[in-house]
Amino acid sequence: MKVDEGVEKTLDLAMKLDDAARILVQYFLATAAEQASEETQPWIQSAIDAGADVSLEVRVIRFVDSGLDRSSEAAKMAKEALNDKIQKLEVFASLAAALAKDLRAKHGLLTDEADDAEPNDE
Repeated sequence: MKVDEGVEKTLDLAMKLDDAARILVQYFLATAAEQASEETQPWIQSAIDAGADVSLEVRVIRFVDSGLDRSSEAAKMAKEALNDKIQKLEVFASLAAALAKDLRAKHGLLTDEADDAEPNDE
């Protein structure tokens, strides 16, 4: 079945928006995990010093703190992934700005219509 070009374009934009939203969610989740890791490190060290079994917690912290592999191939892949994310976020920002402009125009039209509909007491 052939899809109308306008529909196809709209669906493509929706998918790009979804990609960008996922990038934002992943970023904020990673930031929260990093902050939690930093806050729990003293607690984990105290637990280790006290002889508690915190092997799972230590593995989670190491995973979160592992960062990027600094090999040239890994750095190249990370750079490409970041460029892809940047492009997706720029599309998101452009779409959001265009929608905001459209909504402002509609708001102005509705305001004008509301003003025209009000009876004049003159």
